[in-house]
Amino acid sequence: MESTARKELATGLRGQRRLAQLLNTFGNMVQSIYQGRTEKPLGLALVEWRVLRATILRHPISQAGVATGEGLNVMGVSRAVAGLRAKGLIECHSDPDDRRKTMLSPTDRGRQLGADMAERERVMYEHTFSVLSTDEQRVLDELLERVNVHLRDTDLPPPPTAS
Repeated sequence: MESTARKELATGLRGQRRLAQLLNTFGNMVQSIYQGRTEKPLGLALVEWRVLRATILRHPISQAGVATGEGLNVMGVSRAVAGLRAKGLIECHSDPDDRRKTMLSPTDRGRQLGADMAERERVMYEHTFSVLSTDEQRVLDELLERVNVHLRDTDLPPPPTAS
C-alpha cells in the first residue's frame, strides 16, 4: 500500500506543501535540539552559531556574504554580529578594497568555541541522518542544493492580486 506522503506528493500543490511542512518541521526540530543542548549551556543562539561558523569557514567575510551564504535575513545577521562581538568571538574590520564594507573574522576564542560547536553539530547530524544510507544522503543533498540555488538565484513570481 502506498504511503499517504507519497500519495500527497503525486497530487501537486498538496505534495509541495507537504514537502515545505516537512522541511519546516525538520528545521524546527533541529532548532529545538540545538537550543536545549547548546544554546542554554553555552549561551550561543543558533543564528550566532551560523554566523560564527560562516566567519570561521570563509573569513574574512562581509555580513551580506554571511546572509547570502546561510540564507539568513541581513538584520538577523547584524544582531548576531553585535552579540558575537560583545562575547569576543568575532572582530570587524574595514575591507581594504571598499572602506564602506565591514569584514568579519573570528577571534582565537571564536575559533576555539567553533571547534567545540562543530563537534556538537557533527554528533547531532550524524545521529539525525543515520536513518539514511550514504546514497540516500547524497541524493537528498543534491535535491536540497538544487532547490536552495533556485530560491537564491530566481525571483518569485508576483503574488496573485486580491479579488
